[in-house]
Amino acid sequence: RASSRATARRSPSVSSRAAAALSEMAAEDGKFWTFIETLHGRHTQMDRAAYLAIMEHLGFEPDAVERRLSDPEDPAIARVLHDEDLAAGLGINATPTFVVLAAGQKPVSANQKTLPRILNSATIQSILLRSTNASE
Repeated sequence: RASSRATARRSPSVSSRAAAALSEMAAEDGKFWTFIETLHGRHTQMDRAAYLAIMEHLGFEPDAVERRLSDPEDPAIARVLHDEDLAAGLGINATPTFVVLAAGQKPVSANQKTLPRILNSATIQSILLRSTNASE
């Protein structure tokens, strides 16, 4: 059966690794999208103090956030590093990137321009047709 799932992951540059880790910390408290929306609502250059101000606005204690950012074993940092490794392994070098997973096929990464071509390819269309026929 054909299915799809959207998952938000980031592929941060080293300079934005802290922002990615902060988004993970916010997510632990159910505030991932609030953090992202607040971050994208800023139209100024972001520095560490500005990121910490966002976290404080979301109810996080700045000193605790700083301690977590300084801890290489912190779970939020570990998740960001895992995402970076996963992206590298899949050949993802930009965001947004879509990964097409199809039964019996190697994962294919795509961007907004290449996704329609991949989804309309004979291979993917054949898989979708078999799945549709099987569910009828």
